[in-house]
Amino acid sequence: MMIFDKIFGKKDEKKNERPMHVDELDQFITERTDVLNTRVEEGTSRPLGLIENSFSNIEDTIEDLRSKELEEEVVKRLENITLTSQKKFCQSMDKALEKRKATTSIATYPALEEYIETTRSVLQSMDKIRATHGRYLGIAFESSMKELGKEIKVVADALGLLSNIATDINDEWTSLRELRELHDEYRSLDEEALQKRIASLDGEAKSIANELSVVKENIEHYKQSDEHKTYLELQRREREAETEVDELNNRIYGYIAPLKRDLKKLKKAADNEKCRMTSDVYHKIEETLETPIKSLAGEPDGLAETKRMVEQLRDALVDGTLQEKDAKRQKTFDECSAIINGALDDIVRSYADALARFEKLNAHVRNYSLHELEELRHKKEQLESQRQRIEERIKREKHAKSSSQERKQELQSELQDTINHIDPNASLDF
Repeated sequence: MMIFDKIFGKKDEKKNERPMHVDELDQFITERTDVLNTRVEEGTSRPLGLIENSFSNIEDTIEDLRSKELEEEVVKRLENITLTSQKKFCQSMDKALEKRKATTSIATYPALEEYIETTRSVLQSMDKIRATHGRYLGIAFESSMKELGKEIKVVADALGLLSNIATDINDEWTSLRELRELHDEYRSLDEEALQKRIASLDGEAKSIANELSVVKENIEHYKQSDEHKTYLELQRREREAETEVDELNNRIYGYIAPLKRDLKKLKKAADNEKCRMTSDVYHKIEETLETPIKSLAGEPDGLAETKRMVEQLRDALVDGTLQEKDAKRQKTFDECSAIINGALDDIVRSYADALARFEKLNAHVRNYSLHELEELRHKKEQLESQRQRIEERIKREKHAKSSSQERKQELQSELQDTINHIDPNASLDF
């Protein structure tokens, strides 16, 4: 009975305390882990052999089934549906078997867990395939399907043995993992180590601050260079030109916008054949309604074409094609006359000049090389980000230092409880 208990790790009642210094925990964890892994390796050998042998037999059976032909008595009744199922069944089983991990030896508990999970998934897939694509094959290929069922049962039974081994080991393995994590945290709270980390982080922070200071100086130096001053001047002139373009744009639109309603009415009259106009004027109305500034100032003959369009609008007001109240008709008539008589001429020319100037300056600004400045700014952002992260780490470490004693006492109790779950006689010395 004692030998059996020793093999399966049964814990005796706590008799004699076995002192252990906290610094010996790493060795203890390693030794206990090795013991568990040895149990895994020794205990899984036979079930793994059974599983691998059965999977090999399953593969052979599927390969044999793939090429089997139906017996004559079932040909007429089942041929089409069985042939289809036979192909799908074999293909699906091939895919399921591809997922399995073939091995005859497992040396660690995590590897055992992974193997069990993978193999269980393969079995579940195979059961599903047998229930779907394999449901008609038992009639036509009874011996093959029985052989498959037998081998799958062997795999399932052997997998059950592996699961039992994993269950038996899991409790101590989990405790060892918890013990390792608690020990790592306990060591991290060592005041001397904490102070060293804080000092190291302070050194990093100072180094970054010095480098950041140099980068900032280089940025300021670059900004004072003739090259950068030229760039800033180009930017200033570009903004001025853009402002001028916007202002002229608004002035032009101020002349065109009041006419849009009557232009729509004039277009509708042309659509209804109530007035005659050339296709050029008709298209000009469409362009003006859609993009008035481009139609007027964005084309070489835009102004002249706009005047011809406005003349037709004025004529339509005069001959009654467009019906408006007297005041509205007179106002629109005056606006048309102003455009025809050149009210927009200077504005459009100024707009074209300002737009050309803006586009030229904009191209210069976009093509201007700021590679050096951009690199410096990027470096500055990186250093500032690094400095922020280090400052946050320093803050956390200082907080940990201030609360380390309280947490260490908690961890001492947790470490003792956890190791006693593994070894009831162990007594930790801190």
